Amino acid sequence: MFAAVTGDEDVCRERAEAARSYALARGLGRPAALALFALAFLDLSTGRFAASAARLRALAGFGPGHGHRAIRHIATPHYVEAAVRTGYTRVARVAHADYDHWARTVRSPDDLALSARCRALLASGAEAVEHYRTALDLHASGTRDFETSNAPARSCCSAVRYGGCGTGRRPVTGCTAPSRRSSTSVRRSVRRRRGPNSASWGSPPPRCGAPTISSPASPRSS
Repeated sequence: MFAAVTGDEDVCRERAEAARSYALARGLGRPAALALFALAFLDLSTGRFAASAARLRALAGFGPGHGHRAIRHIATPHYVEAAVRTGYTRVARVAHADYDHWARTVRSPDDLALSARCRALLASGAEAVEHYRTALDLHASGTRDFETSNAPARSCCSAVRYGGCGTGRRPVTGCTAPSRRSSTSVRRSVRRRRGPNSASWGSPPPRCGAPTISSPASPRSS
């Protein structure tokens, strides 16, 4: 996952393939899900939105031994963006509604910031600008190492998207990752996250027998 966050594409793909193969052979859902999420994160950060959406849609549908509900929850804001970028706005709204309910329930600035960013992606014009501003304010109040140490990946992503909002420019899709010394913080943050036990993001999940992580299936429309 850290290789994905830092944009080390070759290392990310090599390690994710190895980790997922090992985990699936042993029925280990969480590492299998995290490997798939790492590739989806990498795809999203490099502008491969359809591939990212396909991986994340598959992740949402996998049960025990293939997926994990906490990883699915962590991935939700990323799925919202990938879905919006590929025209799946309705399922993006469904996914965001689930995440937003969780964020408002736990009242964590970190989750609320990501929910506000999702809301901005689903809006336009002045409304989107206000949601991005809210997201940045909430990121500043966050307590999780991954979101707040150095140049945090998620608040950075919110900032660059805000920078492109309302200017006629396409929002930036990649962002500078935290320095390598924060790798422990990244892993600790992922372990701490927990989420609701939802089965999908508003559309039928893929059939079991996951697509290979190097060649994800196309996302289904809703």
